[in-house]
Amino acid sequence: MNLFLTGSTGALGAELLSCLAANRPADRLFVLLRAPGEAEFAARSFSLLASLDADVRHRIVPIAGDVTADGLGLGHRYERLSGDIDEIFHAAACTRFDAGVEEAAAHNIEGTRRVISLARAARKAGRSGRLHYVSTAYVAGRREGAVSESDLDCGQGFFNAYEWSKFRSECDVRAAADDLPITIYRPSVVVGNSQTGWARRFLGVYQVLRWIHRGQLTDLPCRADFELDIVPADYVAQAIVTLASLDGSVGKTFHLTAGTGNRLPLAELIRIFLHERDRRGSGTIQDIRFDAPQAERLGPYVPYLTSPKAFDDGNARAMLTGFGVAPCREFFPRIVRYALDSGFRA
Repeated sequence: MNLFLTGSTGALGAELLSCLAANRPADRLFVLLRAPGEAEFAARSFSLLASLDADVRHRIVPIAGDVTADGLGLGHRYERLSGDIDEIFHAAACTRFDAGVEEAAAHNIEGTRRVISLARAARKAGRSGRLHYVSTAYVAGRREGAVSESDLDCGQGFFNAYEWSKFRSECDVRAAADDLPITIYRPSVVVGNSQTGWARRFLGVYQVLRWIHRGQLTDLPCRADFELDIVPADYVAQAIVTLASLDGSVGKTFHLTAGTGNRLPLAELIRIFLHERDRRGSGTIQDIRFDAPQAERLGPYVPYLTSPKAFDDGNARAMLTGFGVAPCREFFPRIVRYALDSGFRA
């Protein structure tokens, strides 16, 4: 079979690429890479292939394109590619919380619509048109409390253009289920690899830890017992690849989240971080004050530390028999150690 992947250079996409290559040994994988010119494309292709095990590189086919361009930037290759592709994994997205509406819409809404069009073209050419869409648990927006996997449009507002655009994209993917076999995956806050701590990028929760490490953040405008839902990228990638292989996953949405009982209070997460940092004899702050009136530096991150949500993951638990997300208390120290050892630099 021939697979098509977008977003391979992202925080999750890099793990997904590696996982697909390892778990689908008979398949060829076309990987969309955005590059402004031939030299940049060659450099990015070399870097991509070098990141993979030597025995899988021959099955990886980098292809120049861009989800924000008409026809995914594929030009004359579009028709031939659509006739070759059996399954699409769409992980490309603008994930910045401070992105403007136009930027978020161009990448997340219009980009997803172009991928849906490619899936339809593949189906018209006699292929399955199978579409795997990586959404986010935070399409829940400003909702608080329990959120089910079937929930989508509940009249909620959104904290930023990222959440809004991913919500709109997921609406489009769900509508496409009328004529395409689709599956939607909703990870929560994705961090590095649970075994090694390796991370492609140091954004999101890493940015908060970086500020604490540098002494630039001492007060948090949230409760010490606020539970942050974090998941390692390797779990999310393996869950997607596993669910993608199951016929019963067609038409379903899966929360790939920490799950009940595996979310840790912020105070404990920060204690783990400070413990690992102090073991190295670095850093300038010994403790963090919670329930502070404000913390301007946090800006767009505040909602993810103050708006409590409990993501039901019943669909995922029912179908992912045999493995689940590692306990946060076990993997988070490795996440922290890697970030500190690398100086929060990818």
